[in-house]
Amino acid sequence: MSLADSFFHETTIAGLEFYGSKQNQDTGSGDSVNTTGWLQTAAFMRLIRKHWDICNVKTVLLGKKKLNDDMKPVKKGDCANMMFLRNFAEWLQTWRDQGDWKHSLTRETFLAVIQSSLAVPDTVQYLLESKGLSYVLTGKLQSDPLERRFSWFRQLSGANYYVSVRQVLEAEKSIRLKSLIKFSNYDIDEVQEIFQAPDSDSADMITENCKSLISLLQAEELSLDGHTQDDSAIIYYIAGGAARSASKQVKCDGCTELLVQRSGSADQVHFEQNCSQTLDAQSRKTMFLDKINRGGLTHPSELAHLTGLYIWNLYSSLLECKEAMAFLLNTSRPKEVFILAFLTLADECKETEAIMETCCHCFHSFRTLIYAFAGRLFNTFVKNFGREINSQGKEKTSGQ
Repeated sequence: MSLADSFFHETTIAGLEFYGSKQNQDTGSGDSVNTTGWLQTAAFMRLIRKHWDICNVKTVLLGKKKLNDDMKPVKKGDCANMMFLRNFAEWLQTWRDQGDWKHSLTRETFLAVIQSSLAVPDTVQYLLESKGLSYVLTGKLQSDPLERRFSWFRQLSGANYYVSVRQVLEAEKSIRLKSLIKFSNYDIDEVQEIFQAPDSDSADMITENCKSLISLLQAEELSLDGHTQDDSAIIYYIAGGAARSASKQVKCDGCTELLVQRSGSADQVHFEQNCSQTLDAQSRKTMFLDKINRGGLTHPSELAHLTGLYIWNLYSSLLECKEAMAFLLNTSRPKEVFILAFLTLADECKETEAIMETCCHCFHSFRTLIYAFAGRLFNTFVKNFGREINSQGKEKTSGQ
């Protein structure tokens, strides 16, 4: 379910619309990719996403939190979403009756989705009119919690699909232990101190690993060479989420303004001429975020966005050097090593001198905020890297 949710996610659809708006997409290596049909694919995926949102309303305030009317609970008189499900079922029936099975879903999938699309509106209407309910949460009319629990059992058993009774019992004990820790009075630092072995040399180990990583990369300083405007737009979106998350741990309003843009507040950070952007580039970098923003997403500050580009370029150099990436991931604390490597290179780079010397009006250095900000960006990049490796492994397995 999580894989399907990611595939039909709004960011995936917005990405297709963003890159499909150009007839030929430049890959950066001189080649071009024909984007004809990307917008049609995005329109198809948006239909599937709307169906997903309507059928997965599990809390009363989900629609208000996400600023999405499709995620609001169904009440009497709210027939738009239920009418969409019925029309969706009719559209699937028309598609199925065409008989082109090479370019369609399987018969079983057609039957299941059509039945679900027709059963949900009828069930909602019955509960509202006959049982007198004030609202209905469509996400409760499914077996996802049960499937999620058994999926959890399989993952705790080594990703084994055929789990035994003993493995289920052992996995249940692990889940209950995790729940006891979660709902106890311990905070995360206390839990880590209990389960983490003492290591007085961890700081020295991180420093040594940082030096080794920089030597493997043969990197002398940071640079923005090689990134495109499309990269800038995607990093702008990711940096907004990382900046918002990092700003929640900051108590100083001035430090918060160094990370995120606030309505009505001007960005007071100024950079050298070689770091400045044209008006066209500034408007393009917000294009991707604006495509999926319903008012709840955060715009990063110019400082945070520029820092995110430098971090992305350093991470891109890791992707190009497999030896350096393997070394980093084999260290005991890869995130701390990466952050220290970035700070070390940033301190020695003239281009990032203005960033590292920036302070808020309370004289708090932006350098201290980079730890939390860069850590969140690194987690996002590595998570996507792990998914890509897993996808490649599945393709090799299926090809054998």
